[in-house]
Amino acid sequence: SVFIRSVADTIEQLRILCPEAEICIMAVMPVSEEANVSIYKGNVANERIREYNAMLLDLASDVGCWYLDTYNLFSDEQGSLPKDFAPDGIHLYSGKNRILMNFILSHAFAFG
Repeated sequence: SVFIRSVADTIEQLRILCPEAEICIMAVMPVSEEANVSIYKGNVANERIREYNAMLLDLASDVGCWYLDTYNLFSDEQGSLPKDFAPDGIHLYSGKNRILMNFILSHAFAFG
């Protein structure tokens, strides 16, 4: 896909510019059920997000990057972002962003 090729190209450029950098690919997070219905006809936004995340996971493996599964961190039983996590069903409230930051800090790299 054009999206995955673009991410791969960006990683290649980052490795040229910052050869010592650790690179982490983060999954696309789910959207709420309401946003899932409004983004694409047929209620398929989260389905497409999961497809892209599978491609991102494969890319991370292929190019030797970390991969953070933030989709499952924020998905409910139906695979959607809980409606109380974002005012518009897409962009997290600041308190929920703290969950994301703590997840990144505890799962991506050993800092310090």
